[in-house]
Amino acid sequence: HTEHPSRIIITTMSSNSSSHPQHNNNNTSSTLLFTAVAATASTAAVLTAWLNYYRIRQLQTTTQNTKSSDDSENTSTGPVRHRSYSWEPPSIEDYGATLDVNNDVLLYRNSITTPRCCIYLDHNATTPVKPSVLQAMMPYLTTDYGNPSSSHAYGRAPKEAVAFARRQVCDMLGVVDVDEDSIVFTGCGTEANNLAIHMALQLSPRKKHVVTSNIEHPAILKYLEYLKSEKRCSYTMVECDEEGLIHGDDVIKAMRRDTALVSIMLANNESGAVCEDMANGRIARECRTRGILCHTDAAQAVGKIPPPRDMDFCTIVGHKFGAPKGIGALYIRPGIDTANVALLYGGGQEGGRRGGTENVPYIVALGQAAANVTKSTTIEQHAEHLSTLRDRLLANLVNHLTTQGHSPDVIRVNGPKDPTKRLPNTLNVSFVNIKSADILADIGNLVAISAGSACHAGVVSTSSVLQAMKVPLEYIQGTLRISVGVQTTISEVDEAARIIAQKVHELLLQVN
Repeated sequence: HTEHPSRIIITTMSSNSSSHPQHNNNNTSSTLLFTAVAATASTAAVLTAWLNYYRIRQLQTTTQNTKSSDDSENTSTGPVRHRSYSWEPPSIEDYGATLDVNNDVLLYRNSITTPRCCIYLDHNATTPVKPSVLQAMMPYLTTDYGNPSSSHAYGRAPKEAVAFARRQVCDMLGVVDVDEDSIVFTGCGTEANNLAIHMALQLSPRKKHVVTSNIEHPAILKYLEYLKSEKRCSYTMVECDEEGLIHGDDVIKAMRRDTALVSIMLANNESGAVCEDMANGRIARECRTRGILCHTDAAQAVGKIPPPRDMDFCTIVGHKFGAPKGIGALYIRPGIDTANVALLYGGGQEGGRRGGTENVPYIVALGQAAANVTKSTTIEQHAEHLSTLRDRLLANLVNHLTTQGHSPDVIRVNGPKDPTKRLPNTLNVSFVNIKSADILADIGNLVAISAGSACHAGVVSTSSVLQAMKVPLEYIQGTLRISVGVQTTISEVDEAARIIAQKVHELLLQVN
């Protein structure tokens, strides 16, 4: 574009544009406006450019847009290709996103497939990508696209970015002695969990026993079950109590001379129960004295509570705290020699522990998300905000139902009775004699919540975590997991409680 070099007009090569003039606005051609910006550009400019690009928006070159384009600080552009689209793009009004720059939050109040009024309260399933994270990724999706293993100029910036992301993750975990081998980037938390178990067994070939709990993520339990079937290990599952808590004394009692690894999650993804003796490092220190490696799955805990202490291995998952899906990491304590102990063998990336070209944009995103956690006002302040919303939501649910004439015992809170022993954002509640599927069937377009963990391929079944907690059968099928986020508002919590309570009320009347 000659007048505004930071702006590229891409004409969509759709058959609709020529044969159906009504698809054009004000007799302009069917175009998509893409504002090219680099890493130095503002967050708002980056979001405008890429949201418009990926959502295939039809925008007009208005005076307002022109002025916005002039604010871009960098005019470098990447290669442009024509593409054909067989569907009519929705209008910008249908998208309805706004940017809260101060709080680093993109407020998606509706999208192409999500109704405008749906309140998102499923942050334990996934979180929205932070605008600062999206901005950090941009150069490695556009201009700095080189392979970090390349020795030429195009490989240098990606290589440095990957190294910097390792330091950012270590900083978030409170690691003082940063080692380039301390972080192995993975494709997800499941891979990181599998890798931790694999490494521990490989590093201790004479030890084939693992201690875990009966409320772990399937990424732990299913992999151990497989290894046992192959006669490659045995394992002991420590039972939680009825509040979903795992106690350090029980874990220590389960340790044996042939124990290679103890793996206990820091916080449960369904009940929100926090393992205090993993958080304070007691279990890890006991493992150290016995020559046992210690691992924690901290996927749900990152950004909500302080990082665990003294771990040998720690799993983190990007999309649980503001990075995209498809990136995770395994922290390995410096001094543990894991060179060439891998699940994926190939080109020797990640210190020989995970072959495959590094996913630089997503690694950078994970690093930025970690930096956001590190530089947050304080985790305690976030926790106070989240717990206030969580407790208000519960109080509103109880109040609505009792006001409608129901007994307080129609609702049951699952998890630690002491709310400080739960994740501050997580509320797991059950309603007597009704099914959560019936609740969600009618309110799913109004409130986004989960009937259980959303990581289990959409299969509807009785939660093994709730079974382990011995939740009564008349409650267990009516369980909802509600998880708020930092951008959740009081008005959203109040409206969600009203909608949920009204539907529960209607179902209870049918039962009674």
